[in-house]
Amino acid sequence: MQTLNDIVKKSIEKYRENQGSKKKRIDIDNFEEEIIKILHSQENYNSLGGYREFYSCIKNLENSCIIVSLTSNKDHNSKKPFLSKFWWLMPKYKSNQWDSNTIAKLSTVLDISFYIRNKKYQTIEELDKIMCIYKYLKSSPTSMIIIREERSLSIFNDAAKILNCEPEKFLSSSEGKTLLNRLNLSYNNLNCEVISEPFDFWINSTVNSGNKSEVLIIEGLATYNSIKNILKNSIYWKLGTIPYIVIWGAGRQIEGTINYLHDIMPNPHTLRIRYAGDIDSEGLDIFYNLKNKNKHLNIILATHFYDFLITYFFNASKPIITNQRRIFTVLESIKAEFQSNSDVFSKIEYLWFNKLRIPQEFINLETLTKEGWLYYA
Repeated sequence: MQTLNDIVKKSIEKYRENQGSKKKRIDIDNFEEEIIKILHSQENYNSLGGYREFYSCIKNLENSCIIVSLTSNKDHNSKKPFLSKFWWLMPKYKSNQWDSNTIAKLSTVLDISFYIRNKKYQTIEELDKIMCIYKYLKSSPTSMIIIREERSLSIFNDAAKILNCEPEKFLSSSEGKTLLNRLNLSYNNLNCEVISEPFDFWINSTVNSGNKSEVLIIEGLATYNSIKNILKNSIYWKLGTIPYIVIWGAGRQIEGTINYLHDIMPNPHTLRIRYAGDIDSEGLDIFYNLKNKNKHLNIILATHFYDFLITYFFNASKPIITNQRRIFTVLESIKAEFQSNSDVFSKIEYLWFNKLRIPQEFINLETLTKEGWLYYA
């Protein structure tokens, strides 16, 4: 079981880890209340010794020079034995952890201002990784651009023991991205580029020549396969123009893979690209990002799909149980997509504000047939 001293020291240590290199003023009454709150009740606090034990803990911290009483302020708490009301919490990281020669050497090639300001990150492990990048940049690297994973291997292969992943994956890891951000470096600075896996797509060879500019992106795999099978069997529908290319968006992956359209079509800016996904904040956010990050492309919502879902499955909507971000500008931008069908948008708006969703998987061969949205030859 933790003692009161353990809890007080842990709370003080948490402050010190986040305070930087400047001293922080502490109100002893507020700090005691914080400790009681951690213990959930005054009764639990008293069972660990209460105020007398708290007094002893504070005096231990003072003797260790971790906290220092404000000599300019004579106020004290109203308890016995009394404590000064205000204290300075002394910074844990007052000086550089790396030696001055190392800092000077790194500064000739890298921006290490983050580490000068945040001395707690000046660890041996961090320095080892930074030295890998320093050596690469110092060696006057060729201007030849290679793939991120290839560059990651060339930089960190000899330091594999200090990494939490394979050296070729370090630059793409959250730890690697954090390191680059701290050094104000981009992949361009390391002469590498990111290549995402191409999206899965299907070309409808039976479509007439007038529809060869039509592209349909489907967010989910099940719906993508259903749509593909319907088109393969030449079944006509009420879901808008028959597309020439059907793409599986794979959720948010399409935001990074949309550029592969250039490998399929010579002039993607001439295409009419419709997008269909779940009616929820996540699905609409994917469309919003896709459209705004690719303004050179004609990306619109496949409104017929949303019309079907709202018309037949509005009452089947269910609460969103995942932690989805909800940005109001996304909803506002979606409104423009439904200028000719404001009723559908008003219901989407209702779902949005009430944190409800309609999954795209309601669009399938069975439901489309039942509701008369397919025409069989």
